[in-house]
Amino acid sequence: HSSTGNHPVYQAFFSLTFNIEGLSVLNLKWAHLTTVKITIRDPDAFLHLRRLCPNLSFLTADTAFSHARTLEPLTHANIQSLSIACWQTSLTGLFNALSLPTLRVLEARRVHSLSWLHKQLQAFLARSGCPLRILILTTMVTVTDAERAECVALLPLST
Repeated sequence: HSSTGNHPVYQAFFSLTFNIEGLSVLNLKWAHLTTVKITIRDPDAFLHLRRLCPNLSFLTADTAFSHARTLEPLTHANIQSLSIACWQTSLTGLFNALSLPTLRVLEARRVHSLSWLHKQLQAFLARSGCPLRILILTTMVTVTDAERAECVALLPLST
């Protein structure tokens, strides 16, 4: 834990893989964490992390969901930076559930298909109403010029 001015900054970096039970048994002051880097195997653990860490601003998550499914809507008012990787299934279910109104940086790594981008990512950004400034996509497929243009079109115009 470090300090910036009068406000302490709490960070947690895990090299372990967590399911929902694993998150709960750690004796951490979750509510104070502002930065977390974690691997999550269960979509419910992702939702549970949001409840445990209301002050979370920076989240790096490697997801290893064994199955894709519909998730309950998830809003987190403080996340400004989300870096997420998908190792087994699509991120579609997660982006359909997420709303991050303060998001400024979004990095999606190991994207297996861009077909979800136009619809799900555009809906996610509209639902979030976030001031997104940086969008980083690392794909496992070749990106066409048209797909690249669609991604750029998702960013708000700079003023």
